[in-house]
Amino acid sequence: MAPEACPGCKKTAGRKRWECAACSGRFCRDCCKRYLLPEGGTKQVRHCNACFLKGVNWDASRTYDVYGPADGRPVLMIHGAIIGRMAMVHEARAMAEQGYRVLLVDLPGHGARFAEKLDLPSALAALEEVADKEAPGQKLLVAGFSMGGYAAAAYAAAHPERVAGAILSGCAHDTTTLFWTAVGRFADVVYAACSYKTKSGFITGTFGPYIDKDMVHESLLRAGAEYDQWGPCWRLMKACNMKALLPRVRCPVLFVVGASDLKTHEAAFLKLLGPRATHLVIKDGLHTWPYQPAVLPQYRAAANEFAKAAEWGPAGAKA
Repeated sequence: MAPEACPGCKKTAGRKRWECAACSGRFCRDCCKRYLLPEGGTKQVRHCNACFLKGVNWDASRTYDVYGPADGRPVLMIHGAIIGRMAMVHEARAMAEQGYRVLLVDLPGHGARFAEKLDLPSALAALEEVADKEAPGQKLLVAGFSMGGYAAAAYAAAHPERVAGAILSGCAHDTTTLFWTAVGRFADVVYAACSYKTKSGFITGTFGPYIDKDMVHESLLRAGAEYDQWGPCWRLMKACNMKALLPRVRCPVLFVVGASDLKTHEAAFLKLLGPRATHLVIKDGLHTWPYQPAVLPQYRAAANEFAKAAEWGPAGAKA
């Protein structure tokens, strides 16, 4: 018997097929590997690409969203690993309420850019594309969380002429260590072997009572996950060698860590930034502080004061 053709890509290689929880079609792994919490559902389940894009709580026809007034100072906001732009939607709304025009982007391999290859050049190109379109000729503030913090540092180092300030959050660990290199090298194989329960555990199993369930529902579970991007995400962070990047960041920096987050190189990175850096330790903050309502006022107050004092103005000449 000939192998069953995948209705997504039409390929017939291999016999194993995965069922989409929404349409019940049977697809190859590449066409049916994305997880989403359906409307009214209780857990994330596997969707084919078409049903995933129909079911998410973000506009799949665009790769970024804009929040805030048209004349607001521009903020380029960058999400972390595995979840796309909706992961930071609450902070985007908070800054928009302060009068900023927030550009909430999807990095390659995530959200509406899920089919694009993720690496450092493609991430920087995606950020520059949005900046050129939405803030031409202007300096902007770049704000990134977790993997997005590393990407924000790389963008600030690559484009000093157009960055008014950088908020780097949850990125106080050196990603060039031997351990990080070894894990990144085998991340694809190890992660592919993990069960759904293991893969989803970082969302549903590691968040304690301090985490707001409604925020997680909107930002993570209903937004959908890109679990197979863990390997590329790991390697992107490794490519963002902070020891090399931070000395090239010329703008003011708000360097943010949760008090209970991984921050093995916090002091070293602050030393590299020198007087350009303002240091914020979020009391009682975990790595997942964006979903801890009790600690958010600390971050939002500091971010607002930092943004007010950023080096706004027209973009300079590219070096």
